[in-house]
Amino acid sequence: MSTDLDIIDYNRLDQSGMMEQIKSFTEDFKKAWQKTEPIKIPDSYKEVKNIVLCGMGGSGAANELIKEIAFDSHCPIESIHDYTLPGYVDENSLVITTSYSGETEETISCFNEAREHQAKLFAIASGGTLNKLAESSQTPQFIFDYPSEPRMAIPYLLSPLLRIFSRLGFYELPDDFSNICDQAERVIS
Repeated sequence: MSTDLDIIDYNRLDQSGMMEQIKSFTEDFKKAWQKTEPIKIPDSYKEVKNIVLCGMGGSGAANELIKEIAFDSHCPIESIHDYTLPGYVDENSLVITTSYSGETEETISCFNEAREHQAKLFAIASGGTLNKLAESSQTPQFIFDYPSEPRMAIPYLLSPLLRIFSRLGFYELPDDFSNICDQAERVIS
């Protein structure tokens, strides 16, 4: 028995709505980028000697992307997917913890360890324990609301990282940044 692919009901096969999320990726990225505009970075963060990005799964994927995008930064960048930070983390380090749910135990462990080492911190989450820890310690954070699979939340996980890195002077956004989003949208559509 053969199946005619032209008559397959993709909505029935794609019950999580991944196709629509892929189609809306660049529009979601533009929205996420606008929402990151209010991010404030303390001046002391501009003096860091290294950056450690903490996250698991889809959240960790955004960290890997920014690490590659900012590869020519003058500041060493490491992305970890574990419970513990590298031994060199201290008050001269910036630790960015990223967790879609805000409940990822490895990321929360790294957040707490970074506080113990007096590292500079930034948290990215949709809420949860990570958000509460950031609030109670007065840690700068970006909170987003985007209901999806974590791997599809890349626009909301990567945009704050781009904003942070550009405001720290570790990554220069291209002059035609919005044009890049428009071009990507034409390719995906």
